[in-house]
Amino acid sequence: MEDHAWPYERPPDALGAVVHGPALLARHAGITVGLRCVFAHSTGLHLPLVLAARGQAADRAGAISFGAGESQPVLRLAVTMNGRRGPVESAQTEARGGSGRFDQQSTSWVGELPGDGRLRLTVAWPEIGLASTHTDLVLHGLTDLDARAIPLT
Repeated sequence: MEDHAWPYERPPDALGAVVHGPALLARHAGITVGLRCVFAHSTGLHLPLVLAARGQAADRAGAISFGAGESQPVLRLAVTMNGRRGPVESAQTEARGGSGRFDQQSTSWVGELPGDGRLRLTVAWPEIGLASTHTDLVLHGLTDLDARAIPLT
């Protein structure tokens, strides 16, 4: 397996085809991470994630996300496909929290399609108690994506 850092990119403006989802990616000690769906475009995959933390995990996430500091750790996402694995930076992240609640939504883009339809997602945020967790997905309907995308402009 080759290590690879998926370059930071924003998803296209068009609406892609839904090829999987929703999926629960992790649940542990007051933390739940889900994938709303996988949107496929001919040029890659759009991955919208949600994280909900409650109790102590939420308090830690809020302190990290909204506190002062040079580096703010966040939910980490790594993708494995086509014989490569590596981190994916979020193109957009929104978070809110307080009083034992923390909710985060993020969206990421992977500028490639899995040749065999298989995608492994790994999520982690060890600073709040979420150890690295893997989920293997099989994507369906990866053909004719240009014709199925809906332009917004």
